[in-house]
Amino acid sequence: MGPTGLGAERNGLDDDDNGYVDDSRGWDWTDDGNDPRDVLWHGSHVAGIVGARGNNGRGVAGLSWHGRLMALKVLGDRGRGFTVDVAAGFAYAGRMGARVVNASLTSDHRSQVVVDAVHSHPRTLFVVAAGNGSDGTGADNTGAPKWPCAITAPNLICVAASDQWDRLARFSNFGLRSVDLAAPGQRVVSTGLDHNDHPVYMSAWGTSMASPHVAGTAALLWARQPTASLGEVRQALLSGVDRRPSLVGRTVTGGRLNARRALEELARLAPRRRGRVGRESPRV
Repeated sequence: MGPTGLGAERNGLDDDDNGYVDDSRGWDWTDDGNDPRDVLWHGSHVAGIVGARGNNGRGVAGLSWHGRLMALKVLGDRGRGFTVDVAAGFAYAGRMGARVVNASLTSDHRSQVVVDAVHSHPRTLFVVAAGNGSDGTGADNTGAPKWPCAITAPNLICVAASDQWDRLARFSNFGLRSVDLAAPGQRVVSTGLDHNDHPVYMSAWGTSMASPHVAGTAALLWARQPTASLGEVRQALLSGVDRRPSLVGRTVTGGRLNARRALEELARLAPRRRGRVGRESPRV
C-alpha cells in the first residue's frame, strides 16, 4: 500500500501509482480519504477475531497471529453505505494482493458491480456474512437472498453464526444453497472501542463475528502452506467442518468451522513442499 517510512503517510503523493494518495494505512471510500479508522467498535472487533496478537498473556488471540491486516472502510459511521464503495474496496484488496477479504456486511439488493469485483479477482478469497434476521430471528436466504452472500463464485464463502451450544444461532440467517458453513458468532470476546474511543475487550454477537473466524482460519491455512491454491484452502475449510444437526439442511456443508480439522484437510489436499516456510501470514 505504498511506502510507510517517515512522512510517507502524508506526503501528498501517490507513491505506488495505484490511484490513491497516502494510502499506506488503508482507505476510506465513504470519505474519500486515507483515514479508515473505526468510529464505532464493529471493525475493531472483527479485526481482533482475525488477527489479535497471541501468546502474550493479554486479552484475546486472533486466528492468525502474525497476519497483516488491511483496513478498508466501505460503510459510513452508522453502518450504512453504497454498493459502489463495497465494490471499490473489494477491487482494491484484490489488486493489492490480499489473499483473504472479510466482509461483515449484507444488503437486500443485488449489485452487479460487487458481483463483478468478486469475479474479477479470482485469486482473492472473499469471506462474507450471511446476515442477521431483522427481528432477531434468522431468515432463509434462499427465498430472500442477502448479498454478497448470494453470489455464486468459487472464491467466495458465506458464513452463518453458531451459538455457545454449538447450534445455529437464533438470529442467524441460513440457506442450503448459499450459506456454506457456520462459525462462532454469539458472545464472542474480541478487541473493541468504548464510547470515549479507548481500546477495550468486549463481547458481541452476529454473523459479522462469525465470518472473521473463517477468514482468519483461511489466513492460518495459507501461513501453514503458502503455496496452497485458493481452491485447496476453500475445500479444506468446508471439508473440515464438524457436522451439527441444526446446520444440516440449512447450510451447504451442514457443519461448523473446525480450524484444526481444516489444517488436517489442507495437509491432505496440498502436502507441504520442501523448503523454508516463513512465519508471516498473508494479507487480510
